[in-house]
Order: sequence, then C-alpha cells, then structure tokens
Amino acid sequence: MATVGPIMLPLAHIFIPGEKMPLHRFVGFTIDFAGVLILGVH
Repeated sequence: MATVGPIMLPLAHIFIPGEKMPLHRFVGFTIDFAGVLILGVH
C-alpha cells in the first residue's frame, strides 16, 4: 500500500500529457521511495 504514491507519480509524468515533474516533486519522490525501501528491508 505504501508504494502506490511512488509508483503513480512517475506513471502520471509519462502517461498524462503536460504533467511535469519539477525538481521538488522528484526530490519528494526519491525520499518517499527510499523510505519505503528502508521500511521494507527492516
């Protein structure tokens, strides 16, 4: 369930015309995905 957000952001960027991924969204996505990975490993 925690991976829905990190998966949907890049998909929206790819499949929705005009949807941009500015730097602050990319940084947030990276931090979010790293958090999910850390929680998944432990």
